[in-house]
Amino acid sequence: VVRNPSCSGHVKIAVLLDAPASAQNCGTSLMWEKLTQAAATSRLPVDVTLYRYGKPQTIALAPHARLLHLPPPGSRWRDYQQLERHLDYYDIVHTVMSGRPFANTAARCRTTRRFALVHHFDAAASDQEAAHESAPDIAAAILAWRRRHQAKRHLRRCDEVMVMLPSDQDAASIVVPAERISSLRTGADKSIFH
Repeated sequence: VVRNPSCSGHVKIAVLLDAPASAQNCGTSLMWEKLTQAAATSRLPVDVTLYRYGKPQTIALAPHARLLHLPPPGSRWRDYQQLERHLDYYDIVHTVMSGRPFANTAARCRTTRRFALVHHFDAAASDQEAAHESAPDIAAAILAWRRRHQAKRHLRRCDEVMVMLPSDQDAASIVVPAERISSLRTGADKSIFH
């Protein structure tokens, strides 16, 4: 991570999006990219880095905002170590997809680092992802069960869970105490960055 000395008073935020940086970005990836770009043009005291999978590179949007691509952790131990070293820099680490390599690395580091771990929980997306892997065979059923279990474990490790829908809040409250769940408005108000 490029550490900018002029951003020393900024709240340092890492967004770990376990998705590839590609032209066919999903809606979630595009939303976070637009929010990072909006932060780049703002005067808010934030330093934002959006992490995604891809050929290793840093795309500087401003001294206090960047896109950082790392290979998906898992194939090589040094990829995990690289992300772990980066996490030492942040005050807040925001995960988007539980049970994935970036999110798992953040959750594992949470016990030894001083950052707040926040997760944006979407119950429908989590269920859809698990169902997508559910096929009539036993291996797919085990994989779907494992994904659901990983999501619950990740939520328990988080300092805060953000939800948008009442159904998400209901699902999260089964796993996390209500005082650690925050409601978000639907959609993103980009005007707050200007």
